[in-house]
Amino acid sequence: MARIATAVAEARAEGPTIYLNAGNTFQGSPWYTLYKGDLAAELLNMLEPDAVSFGNHEFDDNVDGLMPFFRKAKFPIVCTNMDFQKNPILRNVTNLVKSFIITKFEMKIGIVGYVTPKPMKSVARLEVEIHNEIPDINAEVKKLTDMGVKIIIALGNSGYKKDQEIAENCLGVDIVVGGHSNTFLFTGSPPADDIPEGNYPTVVTRSNGQQVPVVQAYGFSKYLGKLDVEFDSGGYLIKYTGAPILLDDSIQHDARVDSMLAAKRDAIDKLDENIVGSTKVLLNGDPAVCRQSECNFGSFIADAFVYERVIENYGGAYWTDAAIALINAGGK
Repeated sequence: MARIATAVAEARAEGPTIYLNAGNTFQGSPWYTLYKGDLAAELLNMLEPDAVSFGNHEFDDNVDGLMPFFRKAKFPIVCTNMDFQKNPILRNVTNLVKSFIITKFEMKIGIVGYVTPKPMKSVARLEVEIHNEIPDINAEVKKLTDMGVKIIIALGNSGYKKDQEIAENCLGVDIVVGGHSNTFLFTGSPPADDIPEGNYPTVVTRSNGQQVPVVQAYGFSKYLGKLDVEFDSGGYLIKYTGAPILLDDSIQHDARVDSMLAAKRDAIDKLDENIVGSTKVLLNGDPAVCRQSECNFGSFIADAFVYERVIENYGGAYWTDAAIALINAGGK
């Protein structure tokens, strides 16, 4: 995050810049385990995003995990395909909107948010409805165009394949900025050992000939996506180019972000020092392995589930009423 802050500041110094975050800021490290959404909002506030979308992980800790994030966030959170009206708490969150209009550089830029419904069925417990992305995006795009907004960016967390479907089928959308699948896109020779799954940007050509750039920037804050675009006076995209920026040692840390994190690091160090077990073999949890075949880390977790059921006295010392456990390795 400290390097992202530097890279964003440099981009803003170079010229008119919009900074967007496609979600899934929650989860992935002991920092979230300890500080939850409160720290996520504090970090994003320091980056000053123009808009942020949800990822599915933002819902991992239910409303209790979301509210500290909402209360501290100083930026709009956009999500077109979720209906919060049945939730008595979330429906009153003022910075949670279906779309947001950025007024900058003597123009209006509409941002419509979306999130994948596939792993989100559990949001029913939040009294929240979630719909398919494309119909809701199209409805929101119409509202924006009726208000005179000529430039619209779809910002969301549904995966690379769905991003391209949105680019093809949401006719008022000019650019798609995606996430969720952690897809690495690059044109030419990559700056690191990551293998591109497509060009950056990936260009979707609609049946009317209009070209729509689609971008993602991998995951885990290894890259910052950068897309330079030019629109004509009528709001038509006429030029686009860019590449993800590798956030390596050539990017200086932002001192403000480092200072804020340093004040919280002691508690993280204590958490890291807490030994919960040991192993004599490598437990391989590499997604490239576990998402394709059996891996010993997955087997270890599944065996632990069965063993826990045994010690709960369901079936005796050597058997249980649930003799098989399954764990999802994740996916795109």
